[in-house]
Amino acid sequence: MKNFIEYLDLPPLPTHLVEVADPLSYPCSNTRTAYCKRNGEIIQDADYRRFSVGSELAQWIGNNISSVYDNAGICFHGGLALQTACPHSDRKRKVGLLYVIDPGGPEVDTVFWQEVDQPLHRETGALPSSYQDLTEVGRYRLGAGDWALIDTTVIHSVENIQGLRKTLHVDWMDPALAPYDKILVPAERIELSQSR
Repeated sequence: MKNFIEYLDLPPLPTHLVEVADPLSYPCSNTRTAYCKRNGEIIQDADYRRFSVGSELAQWIGNNISSVYDNAGICFHGGLALQTACPHSDRKRKVGLLYVIDPGGPEVDTVFWQEVDQPLHRETGALPSSYQDLTEVGRYRLGAGDWALIDTTVIHSVENIQGLRKTLHVDWMDPALAPYDKILVPAERIELSQSR
């Protein structure tokens, strides 16, 4: 991938599939708890739940995106308070396709980082313990209805989650299998006041 995030030209997720994207509608398949330090303060990772997609959504993914992928799930981050998904590289994917159902607030940014004395691309499951050891290398703001292909081997965080963030994720451990042929336009890094 040329950028950490690439926007894709894919059809919108059908409304009836988005409406069932509710935490109580799915059996939970993954939870995560992590901590990190920022300015000497310990930050708890945003509440996170991932749920397997149902058969109708799996069929839609196969028909419209790719029939070859490792996993797909509906993810929920955050809650009522301002939260952060702490910096990490993903554990079970190297490339992720993200569809934003609800961004979780108007100023939610996906931020990419490089850890001091570490390569930009990391092994799966890296969890830096402090922002002090990180240099920001990219910042993107995804809105509702955006499809984005994300290089999840680069340390990234989700900042300023102000509500419940809802996303669909489709995952690949082998980056060669991701749908690069559907890249729409190169994503641009943003200033805090800008969005796509």
